[in-house]
Amino acid sequence: MQRWSIGIILGMICCLLPGRATADALADAIAAVDPAIVTLHSGTGRQAVGAGFLVNPDGILVTNKHVVGSQRTVTVDLLGDRRYEGDVFYTDPTFDLALVRLPVHNLPVLAVGDLSRMKKGDTVVAIGTALGQPHSVTRGIISNLDTVVQDRHYLQTDAALNPGNSGGPLLDEQGRVIGVCTAIVKNAQNVGLVVPISPVLDMLERQHIAVVTDLANTAIALVPTVGDAPAPGGHALPRGISPPVAYVILGVVVLVLGLVIARQALRRRRRLLREREPEITLDPAPVSIPEPEPDLDIELH
Repeated sequence: MQRWSIGIILGMICCLLPGRATADALADAIAAVDPAIVTLHSGTGRQAVGAGFLVNPDGILVTNKHVVGSQRTVTVDLLGDRRYEGDVFYTDPTFDLALVRLPVHNLPVLAVGDLSRMKKGDTVVAIGTALGQPHSVTRGIISNLDTVVQDRHYLQTDAALNPGNSGGPLLDEQGRVIGVCTAIVKNAQNVGLVVPISPVLDMLERQHIAVVTDLANTAIALVPTVGDAPAPGGHALPRGISPPVAYVILGVVVLVLGLVIARQALRRRRRLLREREPEITLDPAPVSIPEPEPDLDIELH
């Protein structure tokens, strides 16, 4: 392979690295928060009806009121095939929220994100029990920060929400919860409605329930932020430069070098062509007509 093509390919690969790094970080964040996501069942425990998420290590979880309905107890599945009976001890019909307490402690929890820093177009992730499948993940963006439907204020997202997503969290790219997935707009395409985290925090404060707002204090390991101290076996980045930016800079440098190498290779090739014209002889190519293959018998499943 020519040197010029190798240089250009290396440059293109490095330019694509930021997207790969971002995808890996998001996948790591999802894997870290997954233990704090729960599946709620009907009173018999047979049918999955929705999702929820743990906000306090003493077994306190948040979900939608319409998920628990009028029940006083619900069956809750945690990751790892652990099942508990939870007590519905508080509901807020105004915002369609409910609190459930499990008889277990030292549980992983979700950290609470800062909704004031979110913007339209920011990437978000919804995790729930879509169509009865626990811990299903969909990805999208924030379409609107304040969508009013039936006199209620919601976050709007195009992340796919399906039956069973109700009560599950909407997360930012760092895995912090910014809302509760609640509803979709009928006869629309990808218009999901999410109760913002603000009324959730108000509800928890009224019940004197502490939540985690700092990633450093959460009970589960999330993706660390870039700081001054290098990671084990790594090196600290200059202040103000994030890994994606560093990859972009590296990609641009390699791409420029590749173009320089390509230009030099083309100049050398042109000089050789001027020095000696190659002799070309054309021989007739053999002609053969392939026999027709039999038709394929295709069965559709």
